[in-house]
Amino acid sequence: MRLARLALLAVAALALTACGEKPEQLGASEQRAVTVAFDRPPGPQQVGFHQALAAGHFTEAGLAVELRAPAEQGSPIGQLVSGEADLVTVTGVEVLSARERGTDVVAIAALEQPPADLIDDQNNPVPVGLVLVARGEQVAEAPETLRLFLGALARGTRAAIKDPRPGVEALLDADRKLKSRTLRRAVREALPGLVPRRNELPFGFIDLGHWREYANALRDEGTIGEVPEMGEVATNDLLPGADL
Repeated sequence: MRLARLALLAVAALALTACGEKPEQLGASEQRAVTVAFDRPPGPQQVGFHQALAAGHFTEAGLAVELRAPAEQGSPIGQLVSGEADLVTVTGVEVLSARERGTDVVAIAALEQPPADLIDDQNNPVPVGLVLVARGEQVAEAPETLRLFLGALARGTRAAIKDPRPGVEALLDADRKLKSRTLRRAVREALPGLVPRRNELPFGFIDLGHWREYANALRDEGTIGEVPEMGEVATNDLLPGADL
């Protein structure tokens, strides 16, 4: 498994983090590569990833992270299942559809928080937005590595909320076709929705009740056949600050 060998390292770094200390930066040979495959070109939803990478938060956690643009062929879920990627970003419906096909994937963090009103003008649940997804075996066998990744991502995202300039510059470097002024405006508009509105909730919090209502709506319209057990589809257990 791509991430299993970092387990011992992850435990040590997690202990330091829990004590309020920053993990000691490790040499390149001691770090474990983690590839993230995005489902869309560089944009505001990715600012936390790029800011965390630029600030060295992933390196401090013992992770050598690669942020990969969408592939011309193959879906993010396909890259995850094949092992080409360790983590991918997709929408909630893609996770539910993959589970319907028997693919063992789990959403481990919400990258877009739902609006305050979960019902649209036609009395339907609003769609589940962008989420970060891992293979089920990773969640079961290498959770410490995922926790470290999410902790670093949380630091990058919250830093971007205070000052998005480093993340914006990294996004501009990632895609030279982006227009600086347009991107800055889009990032400012998107940032409040990247973290929960309630301060007591951890970064990446997944509203399982919203997922259930959305899955019910997808079943009723025939997109999926059955509503799965939400605890098998998505989890909050790996989030920084979650009650583990």
